[in-house]
Amino acid sequence: MISTAIQQLVNYGLDTGLILPDDEIYIRNQLLMTMQLDDFTAPEGEVCYTDLESILKTLVDDAVARGVCEIENGMLTGVTERTKIYKKGADAEYTEDGVQFFPLAGDTIVSMNLWGFSARGWLFLIKEI
Repeated sequence: MISTAIQQLVNYGLDTGLILPDDEIYIRNQLLMTMQLDDFTAPEGEVCYTDLESILKTLVDDAVARGVCEIENGMLTGVTERTKIYKKGADAEYTEDGVQFFPLAGDTIVSMNLWGFSARGWLFLIKEI
C-alpha cells in the first residue's frame, strides 16, 4: 500500500513537470528516506491517482501509524529524529540516553533531506497553497 502511494506521488510529480523522468529513482529514494522505509516494492500494473491530497494523506497516515511523525488536531507536532548515531564496524547504533544502544544495519537510512525542490517546485507549491 505505501509503495503504491509513493509511486503515485512520483507519478504526480512526473505528470505535473515537478520532476524529470531522469530523477524518478532519486526522488523515490528520497521519499523512502523521508518515510524511514528500507525497501520499495514496485506496484504491479499501472499506478493511477485521483488527487494530490489523497496521496499525501495516505503517506502522512502511514508515517503517523509507524511513529515516524506525530500529528495532533491535524497539525504536525513531531518528527522522529536520531542525532546520536555511531558507526560500529560495518553497521551503526543509536542511543537516546548514552546508556542503552540500539543496533542499525549498515544500510539503514538514517538521514533525510526533503526540501531540495527546484524553484519551479516551490512556485507550484506556493500556487497550490
